[in-house]
Amino acid sequence: IGEKITPVKSDDFKISATGIIYRQTLENSRLTVEGTMKDPTTGEEVKGTFAWPYPNDKPKQTGDYKISWIFTPDESYGGIYAAVTDPVKVHVAPKSIEGAVITLESADLEYNAAEQSPKITGVALEKWTENITYRIVSGDKATNANDSIPLTIEGTGNYTGKATVKWKITPKEVTPTIEVAPCTYTGDALEPTVTVKDDTGNIIDPKEYEIFYSNNTNAGTATVTIKDADGGNLSLIHISEPTRL
Repeated sequence: IGEKITPVKSDDFKISATGIIYRQTLENSRLTVEGTMKDPTTGEEVKGTFAWPYPNDKPKQTGDYKISWIFTPDESYGGIYAAVTDPVKVHVAPKSIEGAVITLESADLEYNAAEQSPKITGVALEKWTENITYRIVSGDKATNANDSIPLTIEGTGNYTGKATVKWKITPKEVTPTIEVAPCTYTGDALEPTVTVKDDTGNIIDPKEYEIFYSNNTNAGTATVTIKDADGGNLSLIHISEPTRL
């Protein structure tokens, strides 16, 4: 058996490959051929197939790669032609993290008057075992009570797209004490100054509660009632305080 003949490309030959996504195998990239392979002496077309020699290979990073294809001449030629290989550009796009499950160490934090941030302990995609790289875009810090804070991340490096998880800061439960300023009967409804303190003796912001007065016109014992304000940072235990007029 003599040396095999190596087919050459026709003058109008072009080959291209469709892009794939990070960690997809080359078999997901489709080769498109314009023109033909031909006999270098006769110029006649040499029929055969174009394919990836290692279809299960996975590019390790995103970006553009030069990857070799192989042309295998048809068996009908009796093996006189050699296979031909040559590189073609394959674009590897980042993997989208849309729909990823974000796990937080705790998605339910209690209000403490300071800025708080939930800790991300994992980001996972279904049927995906590799570590996902990302950056936090928004929603990772909050101070006030809120029952739905969206935390959004965005893929970096070999990953793209965004994913979101919700967390919350719950109002802190407080059993307050009430201090009512002394007052004297005047014949009018009296609303003496009220100071409300938390369990540790700190004065509570008046925005956190509402004050209600009852039996506060005639001389005797009036009542001051504190009620938790809607949407506040504290959950105040309902409490009433009698005071003398």
